[in-house]
Amino acid sequence: MYNKKNEARRMIGAIIGIILLIVIISLVIGMIEVVPAGHKGVIVNSPSGPSNEEIPEGWNIKVKFIFADIEKHEWRTQKMAFVGADAAEGDVGSIILSSKDNIKVYIDFNIIYHIDETMVSELIIENGADYRDRIINPIARSIPRNVGANYNAIDIRGVMRDEVEFAIAENMTRALLEKYIIVETFTLQDVRLPAAYERAIEEKKVAEQNVLTQQYNLEAEQYVANKTIVQMSAEAAAIILNATAQRNSTIIRAEGLGQAISIVMGYLNSTGDNATREYLQWVYLQALTDPNTSIRYVILPSDGGVPILLDVND
Repeated sequence: MYNKKNEARRMIGAIIGIILLIVIISLVIGMIEVVPAGHKGVIVNSPSGPSNEEIPEGWNIKVKFIFADIEKHEWRTQKMAFVGADAAEGDVGSIILSSKDNIKVYIDFNIIYHIDETMVSELIIENGADYRDRIINPIARSIPRNVGANYNAIDIRGVMRDEVEFAIAENMTRALLEKYIIVETFTLQDVRLPAAYERAIEEKKVAEQNVLTQQYNLEAEQYVANKTIVQMSAEAAAIILNATAQRNSTIIRAEGLGQAISIVMGYLNSTGDNATREYLQWVYLQALTDPNTSIRYVILPSDGGVPILLDVND
């Protein structure tokens, strides 16, 4: 009987020891908080309420962790894409804005951001774990609409796209920074107008291209015409110059020939009616004595009245 009581006491002691061991192990485990890389632990509830104390990455051991509700939130670089089906809401889908000229414009963009590493607890305590829906979505959808209202649709789609992108990025960066969210990159991915408006723009571009083509053709034709005129003017000037040169050359040759004849006539002492005949005889004799003469035969008078044909080469 005594042994049975001792055995029962030992069993109860063992059970109590096991329970105490389990409690101690549970307490020790409860004191340990492991935070993965790129995250911060936030005490969202405890006997003293939420705490702005941030639990860093790695293994952390504190007694107060036993009685606290801790959430782990990523603070490193993240991305939200507002791309997809038109007219969607939430954190997906294109954003519709109304332009200055009351045209609906669909835009797609991406936001790459991270939470200020030193302000993770403030962000979560002030806005909750669903801060993306509470903060980023509303700001990401309202700012493009406010900016787009200052521009015409064709400008947002075309020449002022970069300016619109910069204005949205600047305003969004400032607004999110007030909520401890740092924008790294804002990228305006696509801008679309209603189909009818897009067709009108395309038709306008085609018309403008046709006008440019016609203008180029006219300029090319004008260039060819101008070149032809210049060539014709140059040819006309060359003809006139050549004719003038020939005329002057003829005059010079005539004057030279006249002077030569005067010299020959003076040499022959020719005057009166016989001057021409004597000059021609002199020319005839000069031709006969020229070794390069082309005269082949000479006709000589005879006493019998029949002229004699003399071969000069013989």
